[in-house]
Amino acid sequence: MLNVQVGVDHLVKLPDRAEGDEDEVQLRAKARWYLDSGVTVVWLVLPDSRELVVLTAGGDDRFGKGQRLPDHPALPGLEPLVDDPFRQVAGV
Repeated sequence: MLNVQVGVDHLVKLPDRAEGDEDEVQLRAKARWYLDSGVTVVWLVLPDSRELVVLTAGGDDRFGKGQRLPDHPALPGLEPLVDDPFRQVAGV
């Protein structure tokens, strides 16, 4: 888990990924805690489905293979392809 302080107004949690028997419901519960604590944006990495879920106080969006995550004000210029974290994990 990586917590990043971005500027004065933004705290970002990047990323959280499913580990062991942890499922998306459990990750979303953790993400809700972070959001309620003031984190601006949380990324969930779902290795089984090879998807990323971006959660903010305003809702969530799911992204799959071939898609690019949109720019977020708390992470200016960071728009990775969804495939990138999975390549790093697989060592490709």
